[in-house]
Amino acid sequence: MKRVLLSLTALLVLTTGASSQWMTSVEDDLFSDEKVVTMIGVGSDNWSIYATCQGAKATLAYIERADPGGLTGSVPAGKIVIKADVGSRWESDASIYAHNDSFIGFSFDDTSQLRQVIEDLGKANSKITVGLDLILADSPSQSSLGAQGSSRAARDFLAECDFE
Repeated sequence: MKRVLLSLTALLVLTTGASSQWMTSVEDDLFSDEKVVTMIGVGSDNWSIYATCQGAKATLAYIERADPGGLTGSVPAGKIVIKADVGSRWESDASIYAHNDSFIGFSFDDTSQLRQVIEDLGKANSKITVGLDLILADSPSQSSLGAQGSSRAARDFLAECDFE
């Protein structure tokens, strides 16, 4: 029985350690000669940190599962803060937008800082935290996710993106 427990514990540790919370994908854009690069850090089934670039245009956002309703375009929403357990605290104005039919997004609007923010996400050792201080919320909120896989994801993202 002791051997079975040790084997199950080892299997659980090995399979848990092998999963990555961060990933980057690169696809060719059907309508141009540019690549579309997407980096995602999955916090849960309900939220993620999402970055994308195509050519020199890059975006970074916190996305969460919610019905976007009639949300069209981008509307100022408050502040967003992103911090890895090592590195700087990055703050920007945030705008809310309909990410897709199932998710809303809160964009990191200061695009001049995006390269440095992504670099810091790649340096994280164990934890990355994102916070929102929204205009219509009673108090700020924050969520954290693990950094496992963020180094490779950030490195791949930065290698493929053409930041201005």
